[in-house]
Amino acid sequence: MTLEEIAQLHPELAGAFASDAIVQVLYIRLADGQKLVFLGPPMDAGDVEGVREVTFGEHVHAALLQHVTQRHHRLAVQ
Repeated sequence: MTLEEIAQLHPELAGAFASDAIVQVLYIRLADGQKLVFLGPPMDAGDVEGVREVTFGEHVHAALLQHVTQRHHRLAVQ
């Protein structure tokens, strides 16, 4: 998925991709055809093999994601 496609789906998430952080995109297709996209830290093949359960957490506003990403980047640079 390109940044332009992400911006079309969720414009407020596009800013989160402006940093140099690497994220994993997880695509889920439900039985009714609905497509869901989740973002998180990258996983390798060993991580995938070790998945035992999936837990859905809190709903957060995309602006919070962008703020935390920017704050983390500023702290990491110092």
